[in-house]
Amino acid sequence: MIEGINAALGGLHRATQTLNETSKQLAQGDLNEEVIVNSKIAQRNAEAQIVTIEALSEVEETALDLLA
Repeated sequence: MIEGINAALGGLHRATQTLNETSKQLAQGDLNEEVIVNSKIAQRNAEAQIVTIEALSEVEETALDLLA
């Protein structure tokens, strides 16, 4: 389970980096379609990683409850 959380955290970190980069570009007035699309992809990727972390956390809690 830890490996899954670590993978999701890595994906979240990469998505955050991409969002930061594309946000800077957009703030500077670069309205290139590729920048906008990359920003949206990074947003969706971050959302997916968060859902993964939440799901893994729930599984971990359930497993701990079963062991108690």
